Amino acid sequence: ALSKKKKRAQRPPTFARSAVRARVCPGRHMNLPPPAEGWPAADKAAEALFSRFQIDTSRKFGEGGYGATYAAIDNAATGAARNCAAKVVNLSKMKLESLQDECRVLDNLGKDGGHPNVIKLLGHGRGRRSAKQEGQYFIFMEAASGGELFDVVIDRGAKAMTEEEARGFFIGVLSGLMHCHSRGIVHRDMKLENVLLSSEGTIKLIDFGLSHTYGKDANGQWDRSQPLRRLVGSKSYVAPEVLSGVGYDGFIADVWSLGVCLFSMLAGFFPLSEANAKDWRFGLLQKTQEKGVSSTVTIHGWYKRKCQLSPGAINLIDSMLACNPKRRIPLGAIAAHEWTAGAPLGGAAAKAALGRSPMTAALPVTAMEEEGPRWRAANPGMDAESLMALLELNDGEGLDDAETAPIYRKLGVDLGEALPLPAFDRQHACTFAAPE
Repeated sequence: ALSKKKKRAQRPPTFARSAVRARVCPGRHMNLPPPAEGWPAADKAAEALFSRFQIDTSRKFGEGGYGATYAAIDNAATGAARNCAAKVVNLSKMKLESLQDECRVLDNLGKDGGHPNVIKLLGHGRGRRSAKQEGQYFIFMEAASGGELFDVVIDRGAKAMTEEEARGFFIGVLSGLMHCHSRGIVHRDMKLENVLLSSEGTIKLIDFGLSHTYGKDANGQWDRSQPLRRLVGSKSYVAPEVLSGVGYDGFIADVWSLGVCLFSMLAGFFPLSEANAKDWRFGLLQKTQEKGVSSTVTIHGWYKRKCQLSPGAINLIDSMLACNPKRRIPLGAIAAHEWTAGAPLGGAAAKAALGRSPMTAALPVTAMEEEGPRWRAANPGMDAESLMALLELNDGEGLDDAETAPIYRKLGVDLGEALPLPAFDRQHACTFAAPE
């Protein structure tokens, strides 16, 4: 006869509600405040939510500091749309108001049909008291079972993506982020881990818990007159002006994070550990940009790696990773950039190529026409001849060793050897301490 333990192990995975209660509920005695609408109304809403959705706790998509994400079924849908995901958050670790704010952002982004590159919200609410789940919040979203873009990058090891492959992913991320910005929403935690793939390979932006929604000014434009001051994000992706504590524009800070994503896809490592004085790389990067030299090529040189990227890719990354936010390329100009369109640097067919791409059908042409040329005229960057000459250097040879020598001594690395790469690991969002 089989033991009870072995019998339990042989049972197939189910959508049993008891499993949800046992495996993801932190308990009901958490001294949490009652819902604003009162328990009777909250209980009714929770029962309705769980009559529509069922969670399969045997299939966990991911887990973070605040909870986990599981496979789920939407009983109100048909066919493949029945498959969805449930984000289960422990209310002792995240404020209820923050979760409800995130859901309001997703509701906003889903209006008028939403966007194919932004995750779709299906339902949300507090757990049922009858199942002792009131200490949790449940967010049901469309399924994106293809994994994180971070895993796609990290699984390749030292072999980075080709530019064509990276461009396909990048355009999906860019298109989704432009949709967010068109609604006045800045993400503030753009990173490879917050980009999921559907089973068909479609990009889906997720996790808007740190986002900010701008109001409109008297002219009906997003009011960016007051800088944001909340120091949030994930260490290696956060823009320098965010970490500086002096205030920042959320729209342009998102561009830096997007630039880190693109660099990492094409290089296979982070450009910096963090964009402040704690990281020796940041000071060198600032000096590089002050001299008007390519950041992308110089960063490769620190690690004695020859930059194999095309001039177009280098130009775009340099423009996105400008330490001075006033010099950083805006999203509309990124959409209009020749590399994004798959055209050569300086190619006249960029706009036409971009318009023909089905992946970029949602990119706003007006923003491309207005922001692209205006930004390019004000920020010419390295001329093509100088860039090509820099690319001829082998493994960083010929770069300014006088500036890197103190770094070698401090790190205990022999001159001529490769400096240490930043740790390329999965990162969790956090709130940073204001600099002194």
